[in-house]
Amino acid sequence: MAAQTEPMACIMNAVKTAQPAPVDYVLLYGAGPIGLSFIRVLKVYGIRNLIAAAKGEKRVQEAYACGADVVVDVSRESVADVVKEHWPFKADLVIDAVGRGNVLEEAVHLVNPKGRIVLFGLDQNAAAAIPPAVLTLNEVKMEGVLGKDFPAALEILKNPELQLEKIITHRVSLENIHVGIELMRKKEACRVIVFPHGIEEKQGSEQTP
Repeated sequence: MAAQTEPMACIMNAVKTAQPAPVDYVLLYGAGPIGLSFIRVLKVYGIRNLIAAAKGEKRVQEAYACGADVVVDVSRESVADVVKEHWPFKADLVIDAVGRGNVLEEAVHLVNPKGRIVLFGLDQNAAAAIPPAVLTLNEVKMEGVLGKDFPAALEILKNPELQLEKIITHRVSLENIHVGIELMRKKEACRVIVFPHGIEEKQGSEQTP
């Protein structure tokens, strides 16, 4: 769990900015290791209406396993259609854990008046075309986040309800780190934990496909 501290510090900084409430309808873009961690944190915060946008059946299954109420496979479905099907309104909070331009272009049309959009994912080559009037007319608050909150991360990692082990799919020794990297590139792994001095017996054998 100690290896999760740094990414969790980034996530907790974003969540403190987003200020999710249990009554909020939350739309989360992204179901990689960071997105799945967001799901676990949002569930600890009591979010009961959470739609996650993922890509591919494997990511969809992982998002459901982590507690997402509804998961959209963006390779086959429209996020807007799924939101309309499952919710009476749009999202109170949208979290972009992807960072691609097309996500923001879609998100501004899927947030309620006075809703919030938190930009977490970062792609410096991405660009988005959004109509300013949509933000003004609906009084949408949009904020980018980049900082880290380590005290909050350490605190939430103590919470047994977090169950962050759900996203750990593989454990490898340092000498086999190339195996973990290849699994990540092929999107066959979610979170890979590397043991510099080998995997202790209590951890079991190395997990490979």
